[in-house]
Amino acid sequence: MKIRCFAPAVALLVAHQAVAQGDPAQQPFKYLDLPVKEAASRAGVQPNQANNVVFDTARHHVFLEADGTSIGYADVEFRGTPPCSPKQPLDSVAALKELGVDASALELAIDKPDNHTYYDHQQGIKVSVTCNYEGAPLTAGFSRKQYGVLMGSTNR
Repeated sequence: MKIRCFAPAVALLVAHQAVAQGDPAQQPFKYLDLPVKEAASRAGVQPNQANNVVFDTARHHVFLEADGTSIGYADVEFRGTPPCSPKQPLDSVAALKELGVDASALELAIDKPDNHTYYDHQQGIKVSVTCNYEGAPLTAGFSRKQYGVLMGSTNR
């Protein structure tokens, strides 16, 4: 009897994982702390000469920066969207939603026209959506760096 209940649960978990892995740009924070080779394998590419992982999807250019032997930072450029302007308010909620991140579960810490910085207390990460300059693509960055310091903890 227990096996019958367990088998559908495993099948559902495997199906959910396959869907989540369908677009390697979804939930970029999932690469943080992974060994570089594992992150590259999940993205379907090889690390570059600097040991970083770089890949493109139809809508995103993704840069995963190595911090030693693991990924310490994820940066996503949005493709196929109008260029942004630091003078215009960002729609960071829509940008994060496109990456599979629920902005309502995050704490908005910085709200400037060209930069929205959030803290994800559940994942222990800092999330920034920025317009770096006039005509630039919108970018989203994910990092554990500075999260602990900004939250009053030095554990990270």
